[in-house]
Amino acid sequence: MSFQTILIIGGVLAVIFMILQFAKKTTIENKNIKKAGIKEQEKINEQKLLIDNVLKNYNEHANNFNNMQTEMSIAEKNKRDELMHNNDMEAFETFQNIITEYNNSVVEISEKLKAVQNILEQGGDLNNAFNLNNQIRINLEDAIEHVQRIELLAVEHYKDPGAEIDSNLFEFQNDSVSFFEGCNTKEEATKRFRSLSKAFHPDTGFGNKELFEKMKNEYERLDF
Repeated sequence: MSFQTILIIGGVLAVIFMILQFAKKTTIENKNIKKAGIKEQEKINEQKLLIDNVLKNYNEHANNFNNMQTEMSIAEKNKRDELMHNNDMEAFETFQNIITEYNNSVVEISEKLKAVQNILEQGGDLNNAFNLNNQIRINLEDAIEHVQRIELLAVEHYKDPGAEIDSNLFEFQNDSVSFFEGCNTKEEATKRFRSLSKAFHPDTGFGNKELFEKMKNEYERLDF
């Protein structure tokens, strides 16, 4: 075999080797691209599941929140009438404390529901929305417990006949919760007012017209 023939064979083998290496490299790259595509699709699917979960929980919480407020409105009226009829001052004080705690819970839940709504509408951090939903669920459980406490509040007939419950006291207890507690300046109160307005406004799916009006009236009466 001549030297020239050896060179030709060597050249052919080199080309074949290069082709095989290129094919191997291409195969590996295609596999990596396929794996990357699968991972990307998995991320997209996880994102969709998270969105569905957040939206489902948000709608459920908003619905439960509205139902709870309706139930509390009925329970509060019934218990108020019972207290007025029986004149139980001790039970009345307990009634006031429960309503105060309940109203504070309503404020907190409303703000968190609005925060989740903003994330869903504006494309914010879904993990934060997921965590907020978990907090809302716990807050709702606490608030519903307040409703049950009002419904189960025992009232004794004329327990304290020496003192009569003035109907105006009920108006006072409804306004006893300050929506601007902790605000030391007009600027801080204005910031709180704007935040609560978004949460309580009747146009939202979970708005509360009564609380919105009370909050607005308190804001207008503030004097710093």
